[in-house]
Amino acid sequence: MHSAIDYWNGEKIEFYERASKESDFHIRLTSAIKESIERSKNAIEKESGTGHTSELLCREGYKIRGVDLNDKEAERDKRRSGLDIFKEENIFDLKERPDTLLIFFELEDECLERLVKIPRRNTLLIVNRNKSQRELEGGAKKPSKRILESLYSIEDINITTREPSLSFDQPLKDERDAKRAHIKKELFEKMKSRIEKRGERYPLLSRDEKDLLLIDTRRKT
Repeated sequence: MHSAIDYWNGEKIEFYERASKESDFHIRLTSAIKESIERSKNAIEKESGTGHTSELLCREGYKIRGVDLNDKEAERDKRRSGLDIFKEENIFDLKERPDTLLIFFELEDECLERLVKIPRRNTLLIVNRNKSQRELEGGAKKPSKRILESLYSIEDINITTREPSLSFDQPLKDERDAKRAHIKKELFEKMKSRIEKRGERYPLLSRDEKDLLLIDTRRKT
């Protein structure tokens, strides 16, 4: 999963690890992307963050590395997983060209076309379709729509999409946890009764709403 430098502070890591241990989200996410990559081909996860996806793929025999701009995160992921597949590197500085590039959840507009055009077989993106729509200003495009529009403007790639249904139940206990899960105070107040009914958990990604969009881009031959 993605991260920016200094994004994963101690509190957020503690919360995310707790949520991950109590959910099969990463297992289901890994299963959703496996049909788009090959075990024998080299893959890189850009800004791998806490490293759960790269770890699971590696343990299933996939040739994958997780790269992140933050050396502390790379070292932490090595210690947590016991796998030497995490490196502090900038994807644009790599000498090698992976067959597949994995990008999860975050993508800056200015580097999208640059990333997709790096010579490789395919780029696999997992983006949020509706997450944080409450926070978007009126008239703003959904993140997935914005990214797709940018991709369709690139002439030499083929694009296919899928909508995997996943659930990542966040173990919210108080307003502090809600903040870690990027839930605004006002929304948390409205959610209190629902959290209590769910045993202090909130499904950030719903199986029913299909909040995720998988975008597979492949270079035209």
